[in-house]
Amino acid sequence: MNEDIDQTLFFSLQNIYVQEKRKHLPHYSLPTSKGVTTAFLKACRACQEHKCDPEEYIKAQFNYVGSQLYPNGVAGSSALGNWRRYRQDNKQAPSDSYRVQLQYLQNALQNTSLSVETVLLSDRYQFEPWFRCVITKEKITSIMSKYKEKARKELDADHSLKAYLTSLNLDVGRITS
Repeated sequence: MNEDIDQTLFFSLQNIYVQEKRKHLPHYSLPTSKGVTTAFLKACRACQEHKCDPEEYIKAQFNYVGSQLYPNGVAGSSALGNWRRYRQDNKQAPSDSYRVQLQYLQNALQNTSLSVETVLLSDRYQFEPWFRCVITKEKITSIMSKYKEKARKELDADHSLKAYLTSLNLDVGRITS
């Protein structure tokens, strides 16, 4: 697999695609062809480049194409257009954003032998800066020095996110102080 590809993201896209497909075809399994792999590699690159959430990206394809979506439909300009339109039509609630970020962290930790700190510090993984800063029990200085300012801007721009994180008893003060 290409070194510039986030393998966790690649496999997440495939797994989410299969989960969505099984809502319509319960015994569906993803074909193992070069064309399917290429389509998901392109989808992965698009998600990395545009910082797409993998679940949101795949759901956008099914939302606009329907259950007839073939694997090659997850890549290309129309797929990216579907994601943009879906994102505009379905602004993600803070609880959904948090849930997706947490699931992505769990997948990354399960699929690698990396520590939590290493995963959160890596720009290969598409975590929001606010998530990187508040998800650990203890403040990690290296993460805070790298992401605190971006995280502060995110929380200043989205007061509902700040309120939601506070309701979870996450240490938002790490970012705001």
